[in-house]
Amino acid sequence: MEDGEIEEPTVIADSTLEPPAAATAPSTLTPEQQENAARRAATLQAWIDAIGKPIRLDLHEEASVRGTLTAVDSRLSRIHVSQLQTPMFLYPEALVRTSDVVLVEVLTDPPQVLSF
Repeated sequence: MEDGEIEEPTVIADSTLEPPAAATAPSTLTPEQQENAARRAATLQAWIDAIGKPIRLDLHEEASVRGTLTAVDSRLSRIHVSQLQTPMFLYPEALVRTSDVVLVEVLTDPPQVLSF
């Protein structure tokens, strides 16, 4: 090989990837487990769809705050909100524990309530 030439890659194997056996095996979930999985997937999709939208959080002690939902963690235990407007301050970014939240309302038309 001369200077400046690029070496051709060597093909080690030419095969197709197959899904693991567990992915193609019949489902071993009970109907109740399948229903719970479907509900969980719908809940997670609702949270994903709400990213970037304005929300209102009703907190304990009758407090209410507003902002834009920017993220939630995988366990739905924390919500990241930008431009969080509280009765006293505007926080550019905030992390809110869901244990402090009574209700999450996505301020769309029509409004949508999210659950944990």
